Amino acid sequence: MKKLIATLCFTAALVAGNANASMPGDLSPYVSGKTGFAYTNIMGADLPNLYGFNFIAAVGGDWNATRFISFREELEVSYSREFGGNKSRFSPWAAMANAYIDFGDTFGGSCCCISSVRPYIGAGLGVAEINYRNNIGADFSRSAFNWGLYSGLNFDLTQNLTADLGFRYTRAEVIHRAGDFQTFSGTLGLRYRF
Repeated sequence: MKKLIATLCFTAALVAGNANASMPGDLSPYVSGKTGFAYTNIMGADLPNLYGFNFIAAVGGDWNATRFISFREELEVSYSREFGGNKSRFSPWAAMANAYIDFGDTFGGSCCCISSVRPYIGAGLGVAEINYRNNIGADFSRSAFNWGLYSGLNFDLTQNLTADLGFRYTRAEVIHRAGDFQTFSGTLGLRYRF
C-alpha cells in the first residue's frame, strides 16, 4: 500500500510539473471515468482464468500540438473485481502514469451528436496491489510492477465532453513469485475537459 501511495504522489507531481512545460498548443486539464469487462489469465501458474469488471478514474492534461495530433498525460487509479473457477476471487488496485497520443479528426464530419471520431494509442507504468484467493488453498496479497498498452477511439460529443471506447492490455509482474497476471479489457468511459 505504501508503494501505491508513493507512486500516486510521484505521478501527481509529474503531471503537475508538465502542466507548466512549454509545449505547443493549449493545455486542457481533464477528469475521466471508465468501466468495462475484464478477462485475466494467470501466466506460469495452474490457476483458472478470471472474468469480471474494472473501474478506472483519472486526472490529466491534454496538449493540442497541432490540428492532427494531441498528447495526454494522466494519473490513473483502477480497481477490478473478477471471479473464476474454484471460487477464485481477484481484486487488484493499481496506480498508473499513462501517456497517450490522440490522432486528428481521422473520420471527420458530424453524425448525430458526435462531432468527430479520433483514434488513440497509449502506454502506462505503475504499481498494483494484487489480492487473490480460491477454495483450494491459494490466498495471497502481493505488490507488483504494472504496465499497460492501450488503444481506442475518442468520440467528441461536445467541445468539452468526449466518449472513449477502448481496449487495454495490462500486466502485473509479481516479483519473486511464479504467475504474472495479464488482463485484457474492453472499456467505455467519459472524459471532461475544463
